[in-house]
Amino acid sequence: MRGVLERYLGGHPQEREELLQLIRFLDAASDWREAISRKNPAGHLTASAMVVRRSDRRAVLVRHAALGKLLQPGGHIEPEDSSTLAAALREAEEETPLRGFEVVPTDADPLIPIDIDCHFIPANPAKGEGPHFHFDLRYVLLFDGEVEGDFVLRPLPDFAGAGDLERLAVKTARLLGSG
Repeated sequence: MRGVLERYLGGHPQEREELLQLIRFLDAASDWREAISRKNPAGHLTASAMVVRRSDRRAVLVRHAALGKLLQPGGHIEPEDSSTLAAALREAEEETPLRGFEVVPTDADPLIPIDIDCHFIPANPAKGEGPHFHFDLRYVLLFDGEVEGDFVLRPLPDFAGAGDLERLAVKTARLLGSG
């Protein structure tokens, strides 16, 4: 994981300061299992994807029940996931009815994410979880067709003012040649 982070930072050196917390977290984690463990009180790695319809560059957002926000599909990395990209693909399939994604790599190595975000998660007493951080590795997936169900499709330019999702949308639009 440290190699993925260093490759990412090689392309985004301006984000090193912002990702110091993740660097320290990885330095303290004894191994991959500790870094993805939900029992780790400091936090854990997560994976998500900006899932974009190829035809009109609209991104799929899902309603996150616990946080009460619209977010890109994503979530926890499971021990059986072979990589953070595999986790992002699994989460996109679990949270949407979509299949047959095309991974849009940002690097010669498709495991290098388009974005990494560190965000605070408040305590959830119902799950017995204290406050912690998610260190989210984000990818871009394309799909074809329609989306049915309780999802929001938002054009990439419409993410202005959406905080960290704005940064992800700008990077995604740039990668796809539409921004």
